[in-house]
Amino acid sequence: MTTKNNTDSGQDLFLSRLYDALETSYRQDRPVLTAFLTPAQQDIARAHLEHSAHLTFWGGHEQAERCQLILSSREPESLQQVREASDVVCLRAVFSRNAVPVKHPQVLGALMALGIEREQTGDIICTEEDVHLFIRAHLANYVAAELTKAGKTSLKWQRTDQPEIRTSLREPLEIIVSSTRLDAVTAALAHCSRSAAGEKIRVGDIKVNDVTVGKNKVLCDNDLVSIRRCGRFRLLCVRSRTKKDRLILQLERYI
Repeated sequence: MTTKNNTDSGQDLFLSRLYDALETSYRQDRPVLTAFLTPAQQDIARAHLEHSAHLTFWGGHEQAERCQLILSSREPESLQQVREASDVVCLRAVFSRNAVPVKHPQVLGALMALGIEREQTGDIICTEEDVHLFIRAHLANYVAAELTKAGKTSLKWQRTDQPEIRTSLREPLEIIVSSTRLDAVTAALAHCSRSAAGEKIRVGDIKVNDVTVGKNKVLCDNDLVSIRRCGRFRLLCVRSRTKKDRLILQLERYI
């Protein structure tokens, strides 16, 4: 089966679940919650459901990337009403003075080792001082009790109702490339040759909009590119061209 067919099948299943949730919302006249959605899944939901129901995306904080979708037949009256409908909670762990700060992959890996599916967790925001973990309420107590270490750092979690995210989750970035083809952009972002970038694509080290791609493609504005062991980037636009007619791309890098 080709990558495209796998992608189409996954999207069909995702849409089927969304329509089931929509039907439940109308039939029972109440808001219905989904698991956490990636930005690409949020775009799909908007494209297919925005004329059928009121869609509210909430991930526990204003800058949230991974968000829960709240499907409702009527528009919430306030942000507080959205928060009350959602089951997203925030856990925060503060590092001791001499502790080594943990990184996102370490926290995510520890969660996976506990059997927590990725769609049940939202953003994981790590700084030099602490880590914020957004998760669905029914798992919060279990994770707080069992996730006591990530990497070499001990973690002690507390629930916080008003998380203060004091750092930007993205930083601006510009690169100069010959085209917006995936191998050219990957080569510039990963600081490797274009042939090496092509090999990364071939072996599945690259995701576009959270889907593994097995062949080269042309990127579009707002595409999310994830490169294993390099990072995650969103292509915003082609800002301009150089005198040699190369493209200057404006991106965001996820911190």
